[in-house]
Amino acid sequence: MHGTLRDRARNSPPGPGAQAQRELLGGEVQLAEGEVRYIPDGQVRSMMVETGEIHIARQIPAAALAQMERSQKLKVHTVEAPRTTSLYLNNRRAPLDNMKVRQAIQSAIDVAGIAEAVYEGSVSPAVGQFSPNTPWAPENASVIPQDLERARQLLAESGIPASELRLELLAYVERPVLADLAAVIQFQLQQLGMQVNIRVSEYGAIEPQLLSGDFDMVLLSRGYLTDVADPIGTLAEDYGCNGSYNLAGFCDPEVDAQLERARALVEPEERNAIYRDIAARLQEEAVNVFLIHETISEAVANTVENYQVHVYERTAFHKDLEVNSL
Repeated sequence: MHGTLRDRARNSPPGPGAQAQRELLGGEVQLAEGEVRYIPDGQVRSMMVETGEIHIARQIPAAALAQMERSQKLKVHTVEAPRTTSLYLNNRRAPLDNMKVRQAIQSAIDVAGIAEAVYEGSVSPAVGQFSPNTPWAPENASVIPQDLERARQLLAESGIPASELRLELLAYVERPVLADLAAVIQFQLQQLGMQVNIRVSEYGAIEPQLLSGDFDMVLLSRGYLTDVADPIGTLAEDYGCNGSYNLAGFCDPEVDAQLERARALVEPEERNAIYRDIAARLQEEAVNVFLIHETISEAVANTVENYQVHVYERTAFHKDLEVNSL
């Protein structure tokens, strides 16, 4: 969502629907109107907010952040998001049903290098499903370093020659950085002798393939919270045997039982201990390869006051948002 705003003149009477707006937003609304535009190209969004064509630009590409931060016309808001970009692996399908192959892929990928080079240091390398700043990350969770020797040893233990590994890697255009990320992962896995073919398309075109399990690997940006500060919904949907978005095809009755126990617990720390245990297992077994913990960077014109970043990326407009002339 990217927007242009128009302020209501001071002391002017509220227009039609003002009472409904006040009830919806909880008070007097400062803006006369706001226009929302969908602009898929991140570089175009960056240019438009810098030239003043729009007031707010979300999902600023890492390549444009430095320039945005130097601008005298803008403020850049960056916050950590409850979201992780991961390489989802189809555990139901050979050869990725072999844990040693998945672990070899995990060891071959340089997540620290990806965070620094692809995202230009604007994100942190992943330590697992959850950021280390959350209570659901395992204690002493750390980044798995790239180790090609270990990766080759794991492949040898799997019994599958690297030359026989031919995998397709999917990515989607709605997050342009994923195409660059796919190219880096392709190169890193080729160092093991794997053949990786990349296909990039709109998410809607690949979703049926993902939901039916007809894929090898896919890059996804996935949030792990909804409206409450508890990740049980994502864990159940992504890793429960009957999860509606269980792309990995991971299924273990023990994990399902853990999630059922967590639902019945009142004390947050008791639930968190279960989430930490599940997260540690997902990382240990390389169910997916967790790449980076995301941030949200939004550029806002200096004329905009009281702007707040919504960490779930759900809304930008609220009753106190204003536009002033400088």
